Formats: sequence, structure tokens, C-alpha cells
Amino acid sequence: MKAADPTTFNPTVHSSTPVLENALNRMCHSLESSENRRRFKAFPEAYCHNYGLTREETHAVTDLDVHRMLQLGGHIQRLALLTSIYGMDLLGMGAEQQGLSIDEFHAQLIREGYISAH
Repeated sequence: MKAADPTTFNPTVHSSTPVLENALNRMCHSLESSENRRRFKAFPEAYCHNYGLTREETHAVTDLDVHRMLQLGGHIQRLALLTSIYGMDLLGMGAEQQGLSIDEFHAQLIREGYISAH
């Protein structure tokens, strides 16, 4: 099975949550497939390149820099697919990277508009 064709991906067809249709989100969404997860883990840079990620986006992905991926337009639910490949919780990893508690990082994401306060 090949990775989803990034030119035909429509997030409203694949998810009930509207997500900005950008290369980073399309790539992360493709990781729902176990075959795509295997391909990503084998060659992450090449996998990112196949989805048209910029160098900056690819570095953020390969560094698992949660906050940077959010700043680059990554959607939190899509990024969770990526971090789960490594058995990591998105909030926990982001909090650790920012030197914050999980509650502080969660509050920061709300303030910056990445997630709602609900």
C-alpha cells in the first residue's frame, strides 16, 4: 500500500474535524495506516519529502518538536498520530520540550489558540 496521494487528500472526507489542508497535516493523517507508519519510521525524511514538507517542517517532524509543528500549521489531533508512533503523549512531550508542566503547556496551547478551552 502506498502513502495517500497528498494532492487528493480531503480532510473533511476522512475526519469529522475540519483541519487545515497542508502538507504537514496530510502527512500526519497518513500515519493512520500501519503500512505508512512502517514506511515513515524506516525513512522519516524521505516520507516527509514525499508529502512536500518544507525543510523547516521536516526538521520539526524529525525532532518531534511539538510546539514548532503547531506554529507551522500542524493540527493537534494530526500531530498526536505522529507522536503516538513513538509511544509518546503529545501534551507530555510538548510540556517537557517547553520546560512546563502538562497543565501549563495545556494552558499555553489554549492561550495561543491551538486548542479550545472546552
